[in-house]
Amino acid sequence: YPSIFYGSDAVVLSKLDLMNYLDFDLDECKRRSYEVNPKARFFAMSSKSGDGIEQWLEWIRWAAKSPK
Repeated sequence: YPSIFYGSDAVVLSKLDLMNYLDFDLDECKRRSYEVNPKARFFAMSSKSGDGIEQWLEWIRWAAKSPK
């Protein structure tokens, strides 16, 4: 879905806690996301461990205050 990534301000990848069990290259995912939209912020997170959640929430707070 390149058009979705192209128009997005952020890319959120969840289920980070499953990375040890999947054949998935996080760095490659980031690289390809930035190729499509170099301005989008990339957030990888796990709700199970809490990793990355605070950074994402901080960005949401910032984005909500920013002029459109």
